[in-house]
Amino acid sequence: MLNISKLRDLTIMEYNNKKLVIACDSCGGIGPKSMDCVSVSAYILGRFLARTALMELLSIGATPLAIIDPLSVEMKPTGEEIICGIRDEAGEIGFNTSAGLNGSTEDNIRTVQTGAGIVVIGEADDLKASSSPNDLLVCIGYPKVGPEVNIEDEEICTPSTVKTLLEVYEVREIVPVGSKGIRYEIEALLERNQLAVHYNQTDLPMTKSAGPSTCILVSLADSGLPKLQSIKQPIQIIGRLIGKRLTS
Repeated sequence: MLNISKLRDLTIMEYNNKKLVIACDSCGGIGPKSMDCVSVSAYILGRFLARTALMELLSIGATPLAIIDPLSVEMKPTGEEIICGIRDEAGEIGFNTSAGLNGSTEDNIRTVQTGAGIVVIGEADDLKASSSPNDLLVCIGYPKVGPEVNIEDEEICTPSTVKTLLEVYEVREIVPVGSKGIRYEIEALLERNQLAVHYNQTDLPMTKSAGPSTCILVSLADSGLPKLQSIKQPIQIIGRLIGKRLTS
């Protein structure tokens, strides 16, 4: 029997003890066309489009199997450049796009503004998706959006950041932050796990959009904190998770 559920922005399909995980993302008005609100190359757009969906998929321990890119632009030159960016971003984590990449472009109507989407399908044995009382709650990276975002910026997270976190045994839950901001993702994490948090003082902009997942929330045991030293992005301890007090 097929069981379909939703976790954060992911769709989980369970069948015969297998878990298919589906992540997606889209963007509009960002790119090289005359009516775009944020001007970037189609290649850079492809990099960040793939980055967001790949980070979501990887964050719960899934391995990417296929990438689908429905693009609302012509194939040449814009579509080709976006696809090149998607290939390079996926290649950073060792994904072979020669067989696992497919998609569509708009070659019937002239487009003056860029629109693009992506779907990444993966597989997982077990989902890394629960936090525990007494875990530290940490932010890695920094929320940035729109023209603040630069592919060379070492303050922002990448799929490789997520892969490094997955290798740390003490890490319980990894949550890429998107357009709704850090505060929203914390509240959702607390609700999912039926926990509360004791906050530290921090200068993080808690309600600011993190655009293409430029930062990540992580819950982990204290002993795992020293193991994050190899991560290049800034690390801030937001607080400590605590159990909710039951009220009569």
